[in-house]
Amino acid sequence: MGTSLTGNTVASTYTGLLKTTDNTVLNSSLRTITDGNGNDSSLQISTAAVNSVGNFSVATNKFTVASASGNTSIAGTLGVAGAANLTSTLTAQSVSCSGNLTSTAGNLVLYGNIVQSQPAATSTLAGNLTIDGTTTLNGNVIFNSGIQFIGTTTFSAINVNGAAVFSSTITASGTIFTTANLTASGNLTIAGNAALNGNTTIGNAGGDLLTINSANVTVPGVPAKTVPVSADSVLIVDSADSNKVKQSPASAFLATLFPQSNSTLLNTNTSITSSSTSFGTEIVGLRTSITPRSASSKVLVTIMINYGANTGASKLASFRLTRNGTEIGQTASGTGSSLDGIAPCVFTDGGDQINNTFIQFWDSPASASAVEYRIYAYNKGAATATLYINYSSNDNAGGPAADRCRCSSNMVLQEYFA
Repeated sequence: MGTSLTGNTVASTYTGLLKTTDNTVLNSSLRTITDGNGNDSSLQISTAAVNSVGNFSVATNKFTVASASGNTSIAGTLGVAGAANLTSTLTAQSVSCSGNLTSTAGNLVLYGNIVQSQPAATSTLAGNLTIDGTTTLNGNVIFNSGIQFIGTTTFSAINVNGAAVFSSTITASGTIFTTANLTASGNLTIAGNAALNGNTTIGNAGGDLLTINSANVTVPGVPAKTVPVSADSVLIVDSADSNKVKQSPASAFLATLFPQSNSTLLNTNTSITSSSTSFGTEIVGLRTSITPRSASSKVLVTIMINYGANTGASKLASFRLTRNGTEIGQTASGTGSSLDGIAPCVFTDGGDQINNTFIQFWDSPASASAVEYRIYAYNKGAATATLYINYSSNDNAGGPAADRCRCSSNMVLQEYFA
């Protein structure tokens, strides 16, 4: 409580009294308040305004304004019922705004929480916004510069014309729109639609997981790729590893989708003598192998053999086909079986002539490993037959080769998926 003037004379106390600087009554012009000795204070008053030419404070530090810089510090909560226009930086522990919050040029730094409680309000910030605490924005927010949320952020709609950096969880029930970069090191949950018009990076380590729950995924802007694709890769879903998407060389991937084939061409002359031992005598140059893509694949075996024989030779011979050492194409093997081979040896009289046998067999190897097919000449009668593969018997005897036909033989294996 101050000292009372009771019992004191004016002459002894007037120097402590406050008055206007020119001792006139108040009017619309600001006048400095002085003491009785004419010492100016920092306060100026008029009938219309109050002004402080020095620093201003409330309760020492609850609300302070620096006269030299205009810096303002608020120790408590700042409640703004109407619009707040910020042309410089605002630093606050907590901001509660029931109306619009507008920053026309400066930055807004909030170390506490920001709550915009009016859903119909729109806040526009031209400067940077940094928020360390939890942020709830029920209305629309437009950021013409950068935005950074360090704490948990929940908003209905956000429009960012600068870069957006989110260090914690983001939950958006409405639209997120940014014309620059969107970076979220925490979780990002968007209940509405998300449009990412710029470069998008999801995850920064091999262990990061991207899950797409939608059954409808479209990529309309991917350009067409023309062959060759031998150096390219494709994405596949790995059923053996939780259906994760993995990369596979295109050549290896495509190879498993299409059946394969193999062939052997015998274009040299050779002679063999049919045999009744085991499968007979092999035409060695025609053996061919193939590795089916699947154990359920079928293999079409096609063999074309050109050969000659002596006019008086035994004609009781046949061809036999084996797969990995097992005869196929007949009910039983060996002399006395119900079938003697897969095709007969056809003999035409005349030493200058060449015979031709064409064989096709539809096989079920039931294996995804390599299978080898061989063709044999099996002798049925008592006398053996000599076959001249790819040329005639007279050509073999040294006759003029220019007058006699010579042909090649071949075996072709073709895989068919079941």
